[in-house]
Amino acid sequence: MSRILPAIFLHRLWLAIGLTVMGGASTGCPSQVRADQDSLPRLGLRFGPKKATSRHVVFLIGEDEYQTEKTLPQFASEELEPRALRCTFIFADPKSPNEFPQIAQVREADLLVVSVRRRIPPEDQLAIIREYVRAGKPLVGIRTASHAFARRDKPGGWPEFDQEVLGGDYKGHHGPGSETIVRLVEVQKNHPILKGLPREFRSKSHLYKNQKLASTAVPLLQGRLEGDGSGDEWVAWTNQTRPDGGRVFYTSLGSVDDFAEPSFRRLLLQAIFWAMDQDPPK
Repeated sequence: MSRILPAIFLHRLWLAIGLTVMGGASTGCPSQVRADQDSLPRLGLRFGPKKATSRHVVFLIGEDEYQTEKTLPQFASEELEPRALRCTFIFADPKSPNEFPQIAQVREADLLVVSVRRRIPPEDQLAIIREYVRAGKPLVGIRTASHAFARRDKPGGWPEFDQEVLGGDYKGHHGPGSETIVRLVEVQKNHPILKGLPREFRSKSHLYKNQKLASTAVPLLQGRLEGDGSGDEWVAWTNQTRPDGGRVFYTSLGSVDDFAEPSFRRLLLQAIFWAMDQDPPK
């Protein structure tokens, strides 16, 4: 544990500074919420037990709109570490944002959590993610993972990741300004990911457009815009990349404010355990 402690200390000191600066930031428009990428510690942060029986969750983070390089480590330290999960964080290189220098650690993961936006890693790095998915290992994606490895202005990457892996159909988003009213899909109310969630809660994330899911997807949550009630978009679902495994969960939620919402935190926590085929935590 002595080799891990410095990383934990640096991470939590950095979180205290970063989250203080971040506090009160408006998340109505993505361009108004940007992390200072150069301030991030560029190491594979690890914390949690290193016992042989500990499940290993690897986070792949590369986006500059929703500050998940801060919210996800904090969530993990508060929700996952106390439940005996070992966590590793792989950050995009701030000087070469399409590259993830420590991505080889994905091979050690029992679960991969993706929070990436429009990055096209080198093919050898992308091949590691493809290999992970082909092996039928579990994956959780939040928010911009639906357009993780695709660029409008550049060919290559993995633009089919949304359809092939997540089972989604991202078509942009509704304009900012209105909160999203999130409701449980009634026929799935007993799904373990939804255990203990209210039938309805609010999110300040502007609503993503996802209407046509893959035939293998199981919708769990639906969202509508507050006010005019427009929208009717899927905001959370599960998918399965192969019959004998490949559990996948995705939610288009995941803004800074969502991480302060108990219903979202419970959703993400239970999705992580479900993806690893573990009982929901108490």
